[in-house]
Amino acid sequence: MSEQNDDIRSQANKKLLINYYIAHRDELLAYVSSRLGDSCLAEDIVQDVFLKLLTTDKMISEVTMPALVYTVTRNLITSYFRRRSHHEE
Repeated sequence: MSEQNDDIRSQANKKLLINYYIAHRDELLAYVSSRLGDSCLAEDIVQDVFLKLLTTDKMISEVTMPALVYTVTRNLITSYFRRRSHHEE
């Protein structure tokens, strides 16, 4: 039964993510591009955001989706700058 609940939750999360991606991809891409100044890199970050969320085992709702998306996005941007600063040293 738990496995069935996980499948149902996974499918619900997937639907929410697809709808959010369709509705907000350009907005998120503009946000990331403005932080990085590189549209190709911004595409990669946005893609990584949704891949991370597709593989999460946490329950996602319409209410939590925007905060979750932007939190993951900010974390990935921060990670990018950390990696870049370590490579420059």
